[in-house]
Amino acid sequence: MDNSVTPELATKVLTANLRNVMSKIAAGKTLSKDERTEMEEFARTQDDLQKSRQAALIRKWSQGGRLTSSEISEITDILPEQIIQAHQRAEPIPNPLRSENNYLRKHSEYAIIYGFEKRTIKRWIQTGREANPPELPPLDDPSAMPSWWGKYMTWRVPDKIIEAARAAKAAESPAPLSPVAVPVPIDSPLPPSPPVSVEESGELGLQGSLARLRDAERKAYNAWQLVLSAAEPNDGEIKNKQRIWTDIADQLRATEKASPDILQASGDLVSKSELQKVLAEIHTTIAQSFRAMIRRVLPKIQNLTPTEADAIWNEEVDRVFAALRTNEFTAPIPE
Repeated sequence: MDNSVTPELATKVLTANLRNVMSKIAAGKTLSKDERTEMEEFARTQDDLQKSRQAALIRKWSQGGRLTSSEISEITDILPEQIIQAHQRAEPIPNPLRSENNYLRKHSEYAIIYGFEKRTIKRWIQTGREANPPELPPLDDPSAMPSWWGKYMTWRVPDKIIEAARAAKAAESPAPLSPVAVPVPIDSPLPPSPPVSVEESGELGLQGSLARLRDAERKAYNAWQLVLSAAEPNDGEIKNKQRIWTDIADQLRATEKASPDILQASGDLVSKSELQKVLAEIHTTIAQSFRAMIRRVLPKIQNLTPTEADAIWNEEVDRVFAALRTNEFTAPIPE
């Protein structure tokens, strides 16, 4: 048989005892020693509980939490009520990376504007927070979204964002008419990406190719942005310019990724251990050459002035290094 007393049962017993003691006091009866001890212990417990409660409320208030009217009344003997209420009326410091401090609409509204799910909109915002430096997506300005996307996303701008940008441009006040562009049908085949001229960069090889590709990507991106912001944007031309930019960008990323393999295959890239080995051999060759040079030069400069000795020494140094360069540091210069 389990003789243990549960906390619930103990509470009921103590509450009943306390009620009986209070009834005796109300009836004017004398309390026993145990009953007086029980009342004193109850008073001390209530005092400790009240202090703990007040400390918790003050901690909540000091950390910016809002207190109800009844909670404020519990600590007015410690902090004046007007101070607490003034603190609660103070405007909180806005966090520049919180969505509610930067956007005019809810996430669900942006999901409708851009045609994506709300969780996708939240992922864009998180990407902007994690950028270096942070830059939240300009969701309230659809015309600026393609530019933001090109900076922080690794894949091409979705058609829905382009459509939202075009609609935002069309809704703006009319701009001066620009020359009419020849329309490009959406269903017509897209031309290939323009070739990059070698003349634009005098350097050949991998580094020259990378320089030309980076320049071509920049020009293609600017051309796409230009047609996107036109007074009368043409869907076919927008898709054409976007395709050209993304093709060049894909080619550039692939070339950059393959650069280490290309350099290693051509012999222009060596491992750290190989470089250390070559440098050690060159150092040994130079050290042996200078030891031989010192033994050869010292007898010649013993009785000379410092100026005369320097001239002979420098001449010999030049001769040794000229010989080392000729044999590509493969063998020391003998005495």
